[in-house]
Amino acid sequence: MKNNVQNNSQNNPFEATGDGYDFQALLKKFLAKWYLFLIFPAIGFGVTYFVNDILFTKYKVESSVLIGDFGKENMNSVLFENLVPQTGTNLENEIGILSSFGLHARTIENLDFNVSISEKNILGDEHDLYRVAPVNINLDLNKPYVANGTMILSITDEGATLETEGDSYNIYNPVSKTYSYNEGNLKARLKDGAPQMTPFGAMTFNIIDQEFRGELIVRFHPTHDLVLGYLYSVKFEEPLNESTIIKLSMISSSPEKAKIYLSALMNQYIQEELDQANKTAENIVNFIDSQLTGITDSLNHIENRLENYRTNHQIFDLSSEGASIYGRLADLEQEKAVLDMSLRYYHTLNEYVQEERFEDLMVPSLAGVTEPVLNQLVGKVLEQQGQLSTLRLALTKDNSRLKNEEEKLRIVIRSLRENLKNLLINTQAQSEDLDRRIAKVNSEVNSLPATERRLLSIQRKFTINEGIYNYLLQRRAESAISKAATKSQNNILDEPRIIEAVFPKHQNNLAIGILLGLIIPALFIFTKDFFRNKVESVSDIKKYFTYPIIGNVPKSKVQGDLAVYNFPKSHVTEAYRSIRANFKYLFPEKEMKSLFVTSGQPKDGKTFTAVNLASIFALSGRKTVIVGVDLRKPRLHDSFHMSNKLGLTSYLIGQNSYEEIVTPTDYENLHVVVAGPIPPNPAELILTQKFRTFVAALHEQFDTIIFDTPPMGVVAETLDIMSLCDAGLFVIRKDQTTLEALEACKDTLEKTNFNSLYIVYNDCEDVRSGYAAGYYGDESEGKSKVLVKDPA
Repeated sequence: MKNNVQNNSQNNPFEATGDGYDFQALLKKFLAKWYLFLIFPAIGFGVTYFVNDILFTKYKVESSVLIGDFGKENMNSVLFENLVPQTGTNLENEIGILSSFGLHARTIENLDFNVSISEKNILGDEHDLYRVAPVNINLDLNKPYVANGTMILSITDEGATLETEGDSYNIYNPVSKTYSYNEGNLKARLKDGAPQMTPFGAMTFNIIDQEFRGELIVRFHPTHDLVLGYLYSVKFEEPLNESTIIKLSMISSSPEKAKIYLSALMNQYIQEELDQANKTAENIVNFIDSQLTGITDSLNHIENRLENYRTNHQIFDLSSEGASIYGRLADLEQEKAVLDMSLRYYHTLNEYVQEERFEDLMVPSLAGVTEPVLNQLVGKVLEQQGQLSTLRLALTKDNSRLKNEEEKLRIVIRSLRENLKNLLINTQAQSEDLDRRIAKVNSEVNSLPATERRLLSIQRKFTINEGIYNYLLQRRAESAISKAATKSQNNILDEPRIIEAVFPKHQNNLAIGILLGLIIPALFIFTKDFFRNKVESVSDIKKYFTYPIIGNVPKSKVQGDLAVYNFPKSHVTEAYRSIRANFKYLFPEKEMKSLFVTSGQPKDGKTFTAVNLASIFALSGRKTVIVGVDLRKPRLHDSFHMSNKLGLTSYLIGQNSYEEIVTPTDYENLHVVVAGPIPPNPAELILTQKFRTFVAALHEQFDTIIFDTPPMGVVAETLDIMSLCDAGLFVIRKDQTTLEALEACKDTLEKTNFNSLYIVYNDCEDVRSGYAAGYYGDESEGKSKVLVKDPA
């Protein structure tokens, strides 16, 4: 009896494709919840506006340093470019100095940062009240104190109380530089204006704003821990291209404190460079002073001897021969004195190098030694040693950059030692040659009279010491002038200033709040849709079935299954009229006489569909019977308020006749065969020949036969009934039928090759509204206004 109608997967007016995710359906769900996309962005805007107002603003403070020109040719490029790998630049070294622990430590030692006082908002965000706090605490850093822990300072009308937060605290001993861990809680009252010894440390507490009442956050920071914090807070921006400008920046809720710190850091950096440069000049002055001390005493002594000798012997001038000898001898003695002073410098320099007292080295040119290579070598040692002193504070011993700089210094020192060795040999040879020449001139002195010879000896010594004295004074003046003229090679280009507010970003936060207000409901709707397991739209049906949807039945608002009779103008009734009309289109040549109605699971509305479809056929004048074949959970009798004591099962087991179970209803052309008592073997009863005889008898008596069958996804009886019917309806109920049930039924139906199956989408949205609603009427116009229970 199977009717081979048009293939329902091709050229079917009721079918549409539904591959992939149905974004159109998702968009409809978004539009259905349009109010969420107004409410949540408004909430997001309000929350972020509130948070922006509460959060403390953090500012970026920036300054810049101009590093001296390191592009000039130096020892590194002239003497050592082929000896040592050139990794890193002097500019990188300066950044290393600026970021060294030692420089930051020496900077903080001159600042009053060890005590911090801040306030906290309701979000737990803190704001440093540096120099604007209503109180001041002067802590004695030379005595033990509570370190790093949070302390709550409460100021009320009764006074000020300081208390540790939490159940433990640490005491820092500045002498031994150690911490001691302690359990418990500290609390003490503070006296205003008086030095006092408290459990927190020795301090002086002052209330600046006498009107202030509330709580403040207090912390005491050891210098070492404070340095670590600022090391990571200060950021350096390396220059681009050939620029030698280094930018320093900090982000802080207290821009005034950040400006003070950056300014102090740059000034400390410049001052230490000046100190390093002045130290060399000081070494030269000290060396010359040590030479002048002996020369001054000798000059005074010889001057007195010369004056006494002239007075006692009444001789004031030398003869022409004596003057000639004196002139030659004075020149040689002067040359010998300068050479001896250079020799003493070489010995002193060699002693410093051997003992590695590089910080005591002095530039030869300032000491009167004009040897160019020696001047260059000593200058390079001083420069390299200064860089290493700073890098050792900032880098570990195993750092490759530090090792490279140390290797450079060792190479320069080896060259310096070799140069000093050669200079000592050459200078000693020159000194011995001068001694021989002086001795030769001295032999000519013996030809002079004894009185004149004695005067010549004294005057020669005076002249030599006077020349050396004047020479040393000149060199000392030059060194003093050099020291006074020394200036930093690096300069502060920009004093610290506020660049911008970096947190919170008010406009960005508001935009994020609005965006989140749009994303949250969209994500909620999408997630709910993605993880749902029930049918919500036609596209869900088309993902599983290629069978055409023959009708969309809107949700019924009233109680009872007889919607067609009770509400003939309702949208539900019109839906079944549409199904009836579609069947006429689908079966144009051969009349559709038998029809089964099934579903994937209970409560999908198959009985409701079967009853109203039978009713609509009966109203059209066709003699119709509806048969309850759901023998396991019969419900058809309830729809017509009939007894279920006799029915199909009682007929199949021989207890009742055909005429007894085919019962007319109160409605014209409509008969019903209820299921009857629940049998122990319903599947076997359907397979009997008597059931087929029963169906044949129905075909003889009625124009339309509708079978209310069990759910196909639960039991198998429907499959046995399919072969006896011309067509079938599969009822799917919105928000009730599960996707798992569709999947199970899909696999079953694919094996049957039943081509005349159609989908009824039950309980869907009422597609008729506005004018159509008024045109067709409303279910509430009938006799029942009670909301329906879920149909079985």
